[in-house]
Amino acid sequence: MGGSGKIVECDDTWIGGQNRHGGKGSGAQNKAHVFAILERGGEVRSMKMGSVTASNVKQALRDHVDAETRVMTDSASVFEWPGKEFASHEKVDHSAGEYARGDVSTNGVEGFFGLLKRGVHGTFHHVSRKYLSFYLAEFNFRWNHRRMCDGDRTTAAIQRLRGKRLMLRKPVGQRQVSR
Repeated sequence: MGGSGKIVECDDTWIGGQNRHGGKGSGAQNKAHVFAILERGGEVRSMKMGSVTASNVKQALRDHVDAETRVMTDSASVFEWPGKEFASHEKVDHSAGEYARGDVSTNGVEGFFGLLKRGVHGTFHHVSRKYLSFYLAEFNFRWNHRRMCDGDRTTAAIQRLRGKRLMLRKPVGQRQVSR
């Protein structure tokens, strides 16, 4: 993703249940961490992370983003390092009420998270950590193909399935066919 003159936005969010006990806090113990990288005008890649740390973020960006890219994040401490490995690293400070400064923003990746969360809460209602990566793959596909008409999007989905079989568990054994 990215490249010379291109912009990539990254951020993280929590996906999962509400705090059921009505107490303070976000109820993070019931939620899973998701990290996303979005190329402006391009594709998104989101991934489940056990926890979002500087080390995990560094590895994800190294794996998915070209070193000549402008990286944009919020001011979270896990994003302190990217300026050293990419063309530039620019931040917005949400805690100071800053969400955009010129072309510096994370609004694109926040828009992706909005689509993801509306789908989880409005359609699926519950997403287990075990299958979260499958849901993320679906929403990555939806975002990356959002500008296609329905027929082309359906064709693209079918082409990606060719030769694949979805198995959520391993078969117990092979059945013998008697002749």
